[in-house]
Amino acid sequence: ATLIFEVELVACRPRKGSSLTDVSEERARLEELKKQREHAAAAKEEEKKRREEAKAAAAARMQAKLESKKGQGKGKGKGK
Repeated sequence: ATLIFEVELVACRPRKGSSLTDVSEERARLEELKKQREHAAAAKEEEKKRREEAKAAAAARMQAKLESKKGQGKGKGKGK
């Protein structure tokens, strides 16, 4: 996303006849775009982290379930 933003900055350089207002408006628009992209990237990273944590928790539950099944065959009666 950063590379795309940098390319946009180069591509959106003001023309020689542009007024100062046009330049500042364009800069503000690009800054807003940058903020939106950073926010989207942060949200995506947070979602990825949440999924990984959920996977780890599910794997731990499955491991615990398998461990409990291993111990059931020993002793007088099987566990229910």
